Amino acid sequence: MDMNSNKLITSIFLIIFGALLQFFITYKYNQYIENKKHDKELKKAKIQLIEKRLNEFYLPLHEALNKSKRLWINYRKRYANTEVFSEIAQGKVTKNTLRWQRYMLSVFQPLHLELSKILQKRQLALDNIKLLQQLDMLEQHIAYYNVIFMQWKYKDATENFAPTHFPKYLIKYIDEDITRLLQEKEQLLQ
Repeated sequence: MDMNSNKLITSIFLIIFGALLQFFITYKYNQYIENKKHDKELKKAKIQLIEKRLNEFYLPLHEALNKSKRLWINYRKRYANTEVFSEIAQGKVTKNTLRWQRYMLSVFQPLHLELSKILQKRQLALDNIKLLQQLDMLEQHIAYYNVIFMQWKYKDATENFAPTHFPKYLIKYIDEDITRLLQEKEQLLQ
């Protein structure tokens, strides 16, 4: 082989190597851009899910539960000095019992409907066993009062209280999940 042949082979080799190197660099750059785009879309989807969870489930539920608590406290304060609860518990039909029924039907029945609509979106709740148990208790409480409300409409006042209690710790778990979601959203936005 002469010198010109060596130069030609070297030139061809460098051209091929350069083309392969350029192809590899372009491929890696495009892959980097696609990954970056995918990560951005994934982050956007995560933020949208957090906002959906907050706006369609957690915040409306939090607001409705606080409203329920305020209404219940107001009722208890107003009638704390009367014998309304003992009369109701004894099954007596008195002016106090009828007032209780009117209050429950006009105030808590609409609130129960509102809570039931929110609970239809409970699939948006985070995977939290304690929260889910509290949500189950709330659904049972509402369902039982729906039966009582129906009985009252047919003038059956034999039951006035649901045997299931309002979930005591639900608002605590709602607050914890709201905080967790807001922190996660903040991290994603950084």
